Amino acid sequence: MNPGGAPYFERRAHTRFHTFRPCKVHCGELTFRATLLNLSLAGILLSSDCSPPMGGGLTITSVMPELKEPILLQGQVVRVATGMDKERKVYRIGVRLKCVSADSMLLVKAVALGDTK
Repeated sequence: MNPGGAPYFERRAHTRFHTFRPCKVHCGELTFRATLLNLSLAGILLSSDCSPPMGGGLTITSVMPELKEPILLQGQVVRVATGMDKERKVYRIGVRLKCVSADSMLLVKAVALGDTK
């Protein structure tokens, strides 16, 4: 329920799973570290000290210890919000995934099953 009393209906097509997984982001010439905060088969929310440009394409690399190769996700920046965390500026970056790849399904499955490494 929301504070106004009316029922809240989830508009997302895919369930979001919360995590706290380090990753590396490549956006054009810019490369930076980030943390995956939540993800679904359609999108990802990142937290980082760096901010990619709105609408920019990016590649997110995440490592799963049980796999030999890192997971690569392709997406587009659809939202950037600024906040403060212990006296430093942080960005929350909303990313729409370009496609549902085998890598994105592996990562969502691992997070859904509780693998937060």
